[in-house]
Amino acid sequence: YFRRYFGPKEYPVESNDIPIYLAVSRTRFFVHLDEAIDRLAELLLRHVQPVMRPEKPLPPEVFISRSREVGELTAALLAGKSVTLTGSPGVGKSALGATISRDWPGGRVFWHTFLPGLNDTLGALLFALANALREQGTMGLWAYLAAKSGEIDPAQAAALLRGDLQALGEPPFLFVFDEIDLLRNTDGDPRTAAHSQLLFFLESFVLSAPLLLIGQRAYLDTPVHLTLESLDAGGVDALLESAGISLPSTQLQAIVEATSGVPRLVWLVIALLRGGEDLAQLTQLTLRGDAIPLFHRLWRRLDQDEMELLVALSPFRRPAPQDVWPNHNAAATSLQERRLLILRDNGEIAPQPFFRRLVYQELSPEQREHVQMMAGQVRA
Repeated sequence: YFRRYFGPKEYPVESNDIPIYLAVSRTRFFVHLDEAIDRLAELLLRHVQPVMRPEKPLPPEVFISRSREVGELTAALLAGKSVTLTGSPGVGKSALGATISRDWPGGRVFWHTFLPGLNDTLGALLFALANALREQGTMGLWAYLAAKSGEIDPAQAAALLRGDLQALGEPPFLFVFDEIDLLRNTDGDPRTAAHSQLLFFLESFVLSAPLLLIGQRAYLDTPVHLTLESLDAGGVDALLESAGISLPSTQLQAIVEATSGVPRLVWLVIALLRGGEDLAQLTQLTLRGDAIPLFHRLWRRLDQDEMELLVALSPFRRPAPQDVWPNHNAAATSLQERRLLILRDNGEIAPQPFFRRLVYQELSPEQREHVQMMAGQVRA
């Protein structure tokens, strides 16, 4: 409405400028604005089609002290048993799931991270499942959804899904659902009626195929449930040694106490040590299960190019092409050495997931708007 009259940093005065420039009342203007936002959301989602873009999570380059868990869960899933994987934030649940997915026989893996408001409805999930199965050569569920045009019977869809899975045969298809606890509130109740329908469908799906359900809390009953614990002193030591850091036992114990053995925090400690941080000061930090104090100390040690690159990458949930930022190659190499960035041989670049979220949380609303716009241009 107003860009022809006001610059990008200016805002109209509701009481005066709306009637003068638009010849509508203030109330009517905001009705139009709500309608425009709803219409824009509809057109954007129709264009982007998030459920048609399969997720491919990046497994960690170094995965320490989890071989037993990987073996147990893989064996259970190959036996057709569904598994619930829970644990505190940053303990490595998604990393463990990505490691299992990477080595899954035949590469038949469907990964779905629930994002409230974007893909957390039964219809969105069914279309994503149907698309994944269609790529494997079975069309039963896909044809049904296309013919129904949104009028879906969950029971019929479930039956067709089971038929498609039987037609595929061996090796079995692995289904991974991450952030599943976002479908319920802190009391354990579904957040919305759509979430209730979605959870009911997943409950009926548990016995039909191997499911790996990942979240901070368990809400569905599965044959196998594993709570992922923090690393012990040996695990922390192995993680440090994988990064080329060897410490005496007293300093190692100080890091274990400062990080509580949470891999996410240990990686931040590694980055700080590589940046020249004084270990004696570092271990005096009192952490309450979150990485904010460590993040702030690390952030102050980054140079301008490193900050710019991390900020630019912070809105990307998936890897981006590195050649978008050709002037930041040195910064990318430096960040990779600190284990804050992942560089792939195929030209993909991505921040470590935990650090990407920390960077994005620290941005102001104006900065978030700017980096989202730039990310949109890159994706387009």
